[in-house]
This record gives sequence, structure tokens and C-alpha cells, in this order.
Amino acid sequence: MIQRIQSVYLFLAGLIPAFTFTTPLARFQDTKGEGFLTLSALNLQAANMGLPNVQPTYLLMAILSTLLIALAAFNIFQYKNRRRQIRITGWSVALVVAWYIAYIAISTILAGELSLSFKPALCAALPFASLVFTLLARRAIQKDEELVRAAARIR
Repeated sequence: MIQRIQSVYLFLAGLIPAFTFTTPLARFQDTKGEGFLTLSALNLQAANMGLPNVQPTYLLMAILSTLLIALAAFNIFQYKNRRRQIRITGWSVALVVAWYIAYIAISTILAGELSLSFKPALCAALPFASLVFTLLARRAIQKDEELVRAAARIR
């Protein structure tokens, strides 16, 4: 059924990564303290750095965030196939790990190439919240699967 608690968890797991597109995920400050760069999943904005205002986008994090949203939305409507739902939640967990790997890689490269200090933003924890809701959904799906198997044994 679509009213199950895992549907709510999956909805929240798909909604949260959408905020990474607009919220700042990291801030890079130059050594003089005058200019800074702000990183979001869609772009890198420069202020007082002598660089163009919007740098080329880092599409890897945006693609991973979009895939997280799409997988969660697709997974909600797979309620008749609980085993597939469990597999899809596993893929979502792998995507969150890949998102953090991309985040660390991009942040390290930017800080190293431009000699900037890196300061992560609180919003960088949003995919982790999505991960928590995905794991809660997986646990609820597994409980449903066990309940259905127990009912089948009784028959």
C-alpha cells in the first residue's frame, strides 16, 4: 500500500536531496579574508575573487542528487515488490556514499588548486539525513516482508 510508513520515509529521503541544489554546501575563503567561493550542488559562486560570478557547474553532485530523488520516487511506487524495494534502497545508500565521495573530492581539489581554506556548511549533512530515512524505509520494508512470510507460513 502507498500509505505505509516506508512510503513516508522514502518521500522524505527523496525530498531532502532537492535542497542541495539551492543551499550552500561549502565555503572556501582566501587567505586574505576578502573573497570567498560558495559551493552548491549546481554551481560555484565567487565573491570578490576576481573570478567570474558563476563558475562551471560541478554536475556530478547534481546528477547524484537527481538520481537520489528519482530512485526514492520510483521506489515509493514499487510497494507490490518488496524485494525490489530493498534492492533499490541499497542503491540509494550507495548513491549517498558516492555523493559524499564527490563532495570531498571536489572540496579537496578546489581548496588545493586555489589555496583556499575549506569550511563545510551545515547543509552538507542533508544527504546524510536522506541516508537515515532510506535506512528507516529499508527496515520497515523488511518488517513487512517478514510479516507477509509469517502469514504465508500460517496458511
